[in-house]
Amino acid sequence: MRSRLAVLAALAPVALAAQDDLPPPDIAAVPTAPRWAIGMHGLVGAPIGDFARNVETTWGGGVDARWFLDRRGIVALRGDLALAGYGSRRGSVSLGFLGGGRATTRNTVAQGTIGLELAVPAGALRPYATAGIGLGVFSTQTSLDDDWRFQDAADRTRTQLEDGVMVRTLGGGLRARVSDAPGSRLLLDLGVRRAWSGPTTYATPADVRFGGGGTGVTVASRRTRTDQWLFTLGFTFTR
Repeated sequence: MRSRLAVLAALAPVALAAQDDLPPPDIAAVPTAPRWAIGMHGLVGAPIGDFARNVETTWGGGVDARWFLDRRGIVALRGDLALAGYGSRRGSVSLGFLGGGRATTRNTVAQGTIGLELAVPAGALRPYATAGIGLGVFSTQTSLDDDWRFQDAADRTRTQLEDGVMVRTLGGGLRARVSDAPGSRLLLDLGVRRAWSGPTTYATPADVRFGGGGTGVTVASRRTRTDQWLFTLGFTFTR
């Protein structure tokens, strides 16, 4: 027993000296997430409630940007911008002594939100959840066709109806790794969000009448909530 203690006592200084010779841990080698990410996606909206009785589908596209708030990339500040259409109508109009021609009326909704995202930062499949708040703008515009060349391009387009509403969103999705090479990380992004909007004044193609009016078009309006599900598919890129 005494001989074992003597051996340990003799080896202790050697072990301590060897530990002192080891290089310090390389903190910079700890994996860290990029500071930002940008995404682009196509969008399909499924209206809910009163909005669904007037509009079947919205479709368009959007972009999102994330700024990571921690080293691992779990929490991010997220902003979203999207533009979608929900129907158009084309018909003949008459502007008195200016003659007649064709015009097209388009209905769109633009939406911008800012909020937070929680995500799994690594792996082949990376689920995430997001919540945001922002503004939605419904707009109906009429454009006179190129037959009206005697008018300026700006004069050939007129906003018939426009209304803004506060929007709240809650959703999530799944990202799949396509390329994880440093400097060119690319992920396939499939997402779904529920959007809550208050009462909004808007028009549908059925509310458009061609004939008289300042642009040869008259637009009626309706006012309901404009809640919808938003389904997105696109790509996320980060360096």
